[in-house]
Amino acid sequence: MDLLMNSFLDHYCERSTPQLWDEPLNVMSNLAFFLVAFLIFKHLHATQNSKNKTRWDLWLLSGLILAIGIGSSIWHLFALSWTLWADRIPILLFISVFLISFLVRIFRLTLLSAFSLFSLFQIINIAIQLQYPPTTLNGSLFYLPTLVLLIVITIILWRKNHPEIKRYFQLASILFVTAIFFRSIDLLVCDTIPMGTHFVWHILVASTIYPLMLGLIGDSHHLTHHEK
Repeated sequence: MDLLMNSFLDHYCERSTPQLWDEPLNVMSNLAFFLVAFLIFKHLHATQNSKNKTRWDLWLLSGLILAIGIGSSIWHLFALSWTLWADRIPILLFISVFLISFLVRIFRLTLLSAFSLFSLFQIINIAIQLQYPPTTLNGSLFYLPTLVLLIVITIILWRKNHPEIKRYFQLASILFVTAIFFRSIDLLVCDTIPMGTHFVWHILVASTIYPLMLGLIGDSHHLTHHEK
């Protein structure tokens, strides 16, 4: 078991040896997550007042963005089996908390309804992951259900004519499609781009998270003023 958890994994074009700093771009590009976490923390603090105390989920999401940056850095530094989970668990938690928070804050669902829809999404997600090999699209299959969900949500927001939020989510959808493209071609372009393209994925995912969080925070701030 210990041997399995500490086995070396070579998943990316940039890595060629088991050495600690063999993926410098993949490690350093995680600074984008730290930057986004800082900007969101700052934005939350600036919009905080005595009327909006029920924003623990937004603060939790901000912490999870930071955890994504830390976990991904650990994974790309060590490239061991256990560090893969240090990378994936914060991502899974962020997607889960964000979806429930979004359903409650923007679609105004009850917690029970939000959890029911979240559970349905996870069932579909797991079914898709079991249907195809995990190496499909260079491992990007893991993120495809989230991409489809994001696009569906964006379409619904446009149909319901949510003013600013729909533009945030439209931008996020475009960025996430582009991010998955660069993630998927990483191993295909090794001969022409030795450093690969995975680092671009990091930068674009962080750029995707930023407008999504602004939409969620903006909606929360709007509700606070409406209640006044």
